[in-house]
This record gives sequence, structure tokens and C-alpha cells, in this order.
Amino acid sequence: MRLSASTNPPKEEELLEYCKELESLHVDMIHCDCMDGHFVPATCLELPKLLEVSRATSTPLDCHVMINSPIKLMKKYVEAGVTIFTFHYEAEFGSTLDFAIRQKLKKIRRKFPRVMLGIAIKPSTGVNMLNNIIDLIDVILIMSVEPGKSGQEFINSALNKIAEARQLVIRSGTSTLIEVDGGVNLDNIKSIAKAGADIVVMGSALYKAKNRAKVIDAVHSCTSE
Repeated sequence: MRLSASTNPPKEEELLEYCKELESLHVDMIHCDCMDGHFVPATCLELPKLLEVSRATSTPLDCHVMINSPIKLMKKYVEAGVTIFTFHYEAEFGSTLDFAIRQKLKKIRRKFPRVMLGIAIKPSTGVNMLNNIIDLIDVILIMSVEPGKSGQEFINSALNKIAEARQLVIRSGTSTLIEVDGGVNLDNIKSIAKAGADIVVMGSALYKAKNRAKVIDAVHSCTSE
């Protein structure tokens, strides 16, 4: 299991040192939660700070934007050095027809061929919304809490969505990764792995841990089934 350590909840003045510590502990990715105060009520990790994070660490940046019209701003995030750019299906597509969605995604992939592309879905959005675009995305980010606030409890119904996403990946024959974000801790990590996740995002459970190295090792020891 790969671990993407969230930039939320550390305070911004602590963030760079935290990221340096995460790199020394061999975390796989840093999950950059970027919020604009519109798609979600909170604001977090604006572009100038994201650029500072990118310069402070060589750990890959797993950027999760919770903003409106994310595709319009994607170039700025790519220029900031992100490895994965994940935006919300609900923020960009809504009721857009499948054909138009595919055309948008193809255009993005041509324009930014070196960046992994992820689509996040809220707890109320079904995995079936991704059926016709699975071949065009590198990461499915399943939200196991409502986006926008750290410290929420894991929604257990997300386990079914993880399993559904795993079956979708298997049927499609793609190598799309399944990532899970929200309320992940050492009490539920084995269930999440068993359901079929490849990557977990961990915020409060890692940041507040007395022994962060032990938590990271425990996550790495889990395997998807």
C-alpha cells in the first residue's frame, strides 16, 4: 500500500518542515489539498505555498484540487511541479455528456502528457460515472468523507465503492490506481486494503501520531486484494 501524506491539518508555517520530515521517513507522496473557498467552504494551500512545498521536497506531489473550473487552472499546478493532478468530477463535469467529457480528458492528456490525471468523486457520486472514462484517467480518488475538512470519520460505505472501483479497473484492463481519502487510520487500513485500494491518504492520523515512522511502516505492510 502506498501512502500519500496530507498537507492538511498542519498549519502552513509548519508545513515545509513537516514535508521534509515526511521525505526522511520515505513517505510515497505528499497529498496537497488545495481549496478555493467556493467548491468547498475552506481555503487551503494556495499556489504560492504549493510552489514552496515543491521546492522544499523531492517527494512526488499528489495534488487534489477542490476548486471550481479546475481544468482552466491546471497549467499553473503543473508548472508548480505536481506529479498527480486530481480534480473533482462534480466541479468540472456535472451533467456534461460522456462524449464531451472524453474530449476534454483527451485534450488534457495531449497537453500534459507527463502528469498523472486523477478524478475524485464525493461520497454521493457513484463509481459508475467513471465507466466511460476509466481508460483516460490514471487515478480514481474515492472520498470517504465529505471534501473540505480534516478530521472527519471514515464513511464505511466507501468500502463498497472501493471494491466497485477495483472491479471497474479489472474489467477495463487498465492500470488505473485507486486512492482513498478521508478518515483513514490504522483501525481501518486493512479493510481499505482488502477492498482493493492502492493508495491511501492520511492526514490527522499521521500528523498527530507519536511515532510517525511506525504508522508509515504499518501502511506499507498492507496489501490490496
